[in-house]
Amino acid sequence: MELIRYSALEEKPWKNGLGTTREIVIWPLDADLSNFEWRVSAASIIFPGHFSHYPEVSRSLGVLSGKSAELKLGETTKTLSYKGEILRFDGGDHAEVLSANGPVLDYNVMSRDKAVSHELNYVSLSKKALYTRRGDFTLITVFNACDLIVAGNVVPMAEFDSVLFKERDAVEFSFENDQDTVDMLVTEIWNEA
Repeated sequence: MELIRYSALEEKPWKNGLGTTREIVIWPLDADLSNFEWRVSAASIIFPGHFSHYPEVSRSLGVLSGKSAELKLGETTKTLSYKGEILRFDGGDHAEVLSANGPVLDYNVMSRDKAVSHELNYVSLSKKALYTRRGDFTLITVFNACDLIVAGNVVPMAEFDSVLFKERDAVEFSFENDQDTVDMLVTEIWNEA
């Protein structure tokens, strides 16, 4: 299990200069954008612009903070909104931001189809309720500060912090905080046989 502090992630400009991104996880760890199996990042959407082209890569988008952005995915216009529908699309298809309602911090999951598959979901977990992971890898990213409880250990987490569970890590975990629920984005990754 690996705790990933959002505040420690390096913020880098997009290639087109119209936003910034923070890489949360890239797998394998020594991979880059040309050869990753899967990658999760958080990017600021402020201006209209095109998404990078990634053939044979499946993509999912959610929102960590902000209101909404209008996207064109292929020939369809979709709204990407805070705790709204997860948008899934083929990284080889045309995708662009048409407009943003204020700055939006998106959550971007990409998986190379021949290597892995993924599923991204919003999860609202009641305090002390158990979450049972399903993937070979599971990445959780919390919306607000809380304590992760795993194998009897308490792991304090700040806003937008993440925890990566690998194949041999604990299967179940829970949370505690001052609220009734803990809201998070959960990415499940499966290796393709």
